[in-house]
Amino acid sequence: MNTMQVLSSLLTSVVIAMIHLPSLVRKKLRKEAAVFVLLLAVGTWLFLEGLALADNLSPLYLIKWLYEPISQWVGRLLPTWGG
Repeated sequence: MNTMQVLSSLLTSVVIAMIHLPSLVRKKLRKEAAVFVLLLAVGTWLFLEGLALADNLSPLYLIKWLYEPISQWVGRLLPTWGG
């Protein structure tokens, strides 16, 4: 994960908050502002986690993770081939 990517995503989140939060606070929509901040924080965190995983994950790992249990289950259901 690149430091510039992290900083730019955090800066983007701060700018989004600075654009939308003042109007919510001005209209006294405090609960909506709290939910907005929570969702923005969760979205930023998930994006940063995705950046960290993007360097290490291959789509083949996901396919293997999905189909390995199915393969084992089918292997137990079917009789052994050959002798």
